[in-house]
Amino acid sequence: MKKYEISEISKTVTVNGKEITVYRIRALKDFTVEAWNRLKAFKKEIHAGDLGGYVESEENLSQDGNCWIAGNATVCGNASISENAYVGGRSWVVENAKVCGNAKVCVGSRLFGNAEVSGNAWSYGFTTLKDNAKLTGNAHVCSTTIKDNAVVCDNAYIDNISPAISGNKVISGDAKLVFNGLLEFGLDEPSVLAAND
Repeated sequence: MKKYEISEISKTVTVNGKEITVYRIRALKDFTVEAWNRLKAFKKEIHAGDLGGYVESEENLSQDGNCWIAGNATVCGNASISENAYVGGRSWVVENAKVCGNAKVCVGSRLFGNAEVSGNAWSYGFTTLKDNAKLTGNAHVCSTTIKDNAVVCDNAYIDNISPAISGNKVISGDAKLVFNGLLEFGLDEPSVLAAND
């Protein structure tokens, strides 16, 4: 049995200058997803008939697992949400971006290009991931842009770093970058100190 259907409720969004029609999803069965409410993760009950976020096609949200798109979140293009991932709020996952595992993308995060959020990672607070950026492990990123081939992994925590973290940087271990200050680090390479170049 399918987990959701695409409803007749639609809206038009613009991605890179192209107008795309997306449709709100509707749950067809009861299941539980791990969601996030700006303070902590919690179990959210989805019931048959509940409306979710928006997709362009069924390719955007797997019928398997407990993955879900909620609120006004939009997933379109070749982007995909799978396994037990959660995308909520006003987040956008577009182009070829992927969210999988137990990852959470919420509070206005934007994923473009081939960006990927996986594992138990969280992206929130209007974070932008683009190009080939990856967020994985137990990493948390808030209000920061990550681009190019940059990777944030392990237990790294990044909050409000500007300008973007870019290039081939890997931020790993227990690194904590907050408000342009390096508070604690367990980095393989000290090049992360140049993240604000």
